[in-house]
Formats: sequence, C-alpha cells, structure tokens
Amino acid sequence: MINSLEKKWKMCKHAVDRRHGQLVDITIVEYDDADLLHFGFFVTLTNKSSQLKRLEVSFCYEDPYERWVDALKKLPLLEELSLYSTDFPIEAVEIATHYCPMLRTLKLNVNSIKFEEEEEEFHKIYNERAISIGQNLPHLRSLELIGNKIINVGLQAILDKCRLLESLDLRSCFFLHLEEEDPNLIGKKYLDKMKCVKVKMPKDSLQGCMYRMDFTDYNDIIHRFNSEPNMENLKKFLL
Repeated sequence: MINSLEKKWKMCKHAVDRRHGQLVDITIVEYDDADLLHFGFFVTLTNKSSQLKRLEVSFCYEDPYERWVDALKKLPLLEELSLYSTDFPIEAVEIATHYCPMLRTLKLNVNSIKFEEEEEEFHKIYNERAISIGQNLPHLRSLELIGNKIINVGLQAILDKCRLLESLDLRSCFFLHLEEEDPNLIGKKYLDKMKCVKVKMPKDSLQGCMYRMDFTDYNDIIHRFNSEPNMENLKKFLL
C-alpha cells in the first residue's frame, strides 16, 4: 500500500515530468517533512528542470546545506529565489554566485519573533549571511530580508557591495537602528545615498506579505500553538 508521503512524492514527480525539462517556475510550500525530500524530489526537480527561472520554497525547515549546494549547481538560469521560513546557509550563497549568474531577486524572509536567550547567536548567523550576500551577489536588483535579525554591520556589508539594488525590503528587521538623529549612523548614512527605487523600512506595514503571521510576543505563540508537540521545530519555523 502506498502511504501518504509516497503519494506526495509521486504527485510532485509527475508534475515535474509533465513539463519535459521546460519547467520555469515552481512553488513548494509546507514540505517540512524531510523524508519527502529524501524520496528524491529535490534531486528530480533540479535534474529535470535546468530551465527553471523562479524557485519559491516556504516552510521547509530541515534542508541541509548539501541539498541546496547540489540544487543550485543545476539551475544556471535561475533569476529569482524566494524563501520563507526555510534555511538557506552561507555556503549556498557562495555557490549561487558561481552557478546562478542570472540571479537578480533574492528573498530570505522569516517571521520575526524575539527569543531573548538566542538573540546573540542569531545576530551572528544573520549578519554572516548578510556579509556573504554582499560579497558574492553584487548584481542583485531586488533583496527581501523581512524579519531577519541583522544589525547595521550586516546591512552595511550589503549596501557597500550591492550597488545595483532597485528594491530593498527591511520590514520587521527590528534590530536595525536607522531612525535615530545621529547622521553618522552607518545604516542611515548608506540608505540615504542609495538609488533604490523602493526601500521598505523595519516598521513599515507587512501588508502584502503572502505568508505573514501576526504575533505580538512569545506568549501569543504559546497560546496559538499550545497543541504543538515539538516547540523546537516551532521555534525554527518562526526564526
């Protein structure tokens, strides 16, 4: 008997196969079960979709960096990569610059919730990735970092190198300090010099964000998800 997981895999594989290598746009949502990917869907997708121009992945929590590295190597025409609450390690950013020369839009969005005991750790992770984006993807035209825990140092690294940006979304990046009166504040100084057509600031409304979730604090999360058996996975999802 075929279980539900295998049915999902067969359905996804069939969808990819029907395009006969001409798939250019795909959205994958809530395939958080790592077993589905172990069935080989990512391998099937990238092996048979070298024409892919847009890839969106949302709520996939357990993607090891090896899988991203292998996938990006097979997507030379990729123009847009959109991720929401999905891990995207520094190694993948570095690979993208070599194997995805057409990449112009990058969206690395998450829900922004503060877990005080982990703030320092996550600042480091987000800032290292921001620095890598600046170093490796200078040709980006659009960058979304909704909910990222970057601080001004990480933002500066992006603005120093990504001089062709036309759109920058910093909504819910609450650890940036951009609105103080100090004109020497790095983030503010660089933002004022940018030629971006669109810049969305940390406190701007999240209206229009497809996967937006409104939480006020950690207690609100507990209240809404009190049936969640594994709070560690929930925290991964929100961070």
